[in-house]
Amino acid sequence: MTLLDLRWTALAALSSLAVACSDPAPSTTDAGTSDTGVADAGTPDTGTAVDRPSTDVPATDIPAADAPTTDVGMDVPATDVPGDAGNVCASAVADAPCSVPGQSCGGPCTDPCRFCNILRCEGGRWTHLEVFPMPCKDGGAADAAHADVPATMPGARMLWEGPGGFTGLGPAVMVDADGTVRIWENTRGVNLETPASPTRMLSVTPAAAAELFARWTSADRSGLPHEGGGAECSGRAAYRACAGSDCRVESLSFQRASQLSPEMDPVRMWFEDNLTGDGTTMAHPANYCRF
Repeated sequence: MTLLDLRWTALAALSSLAVACSDPAPSTTDAGTSDTGVADAGTPDTGTAVDRPSTDVPATDIPAADAPTTDVGMDVPATDVPGDAGNVCASAVADAPCSVPGQSCGGPCTDPCRFCNILRCEGGRWTHLEVFPMPCKDGGAADAAHADVPATMPGARMLWEGPGGFTGLGPAVMVDADGTVRIWENTRGVNLETPASPTRMLSVTPAAAAELFARWTSADRSGLPHEGGGAECSGRAAYRACAGSDCRVESLSFQRASQLSPEMDPVRMWFEDNLTGDGTTMAHPANYCRF
């Protein structure tokens, strides 16, 4: 082999070595490219970590948004109660069925000088009740507490009676506007218009009689008599504010004294305050039908 051939052989070997050594370089470059891709995958992880605190904020707001919703729900029943009561009175008619004993509809009775009509639930039926007015002068303000009222209403009269028991007899008392007081020790009943002769007679001032009438007219009589009868007593309280066939008479029947309490207690107390002395016990209506 000549020297020239040796040179070319050596040069070829060096070239092959250079090519062999140059192959890993591209591989290294490719690996770097892969590493860069891994780095990109790590970038989303960093974004997820940043989002975590922002996710906690709305989670805290959710319970606060629920609180007012609960309050609104609690207000609904309170709003419905008056609406139901109004509906009951709107459909209330005399003699129609009712379900709440003692409930009243109508009024309010604000003018004491005028009649007032209301409906009251009694015994499962709406009952018509008429509230009588106080004695008034010239249709104006109530003047029953003044001393001159009996003179303007000379026919005013009140009667209490309590016959009962086996004999059907009992006491009675009547008061006129002029102060005349009639007392019956035992009677089966007294006619308000034409009373029979009494056991005894007393007298009070016209002003005192006017006070008695005022106590009657100012009492709430719309719910009387209360339930609880059944005794052998036929008690009755009657009042008229004037005389004549066109003058209305209000009457309350009872079998037990408790059926008129507490509304009529001030009226019955008047007799004990104004009729004192021997022989006046039967003139105290608080004792009528008391068992």
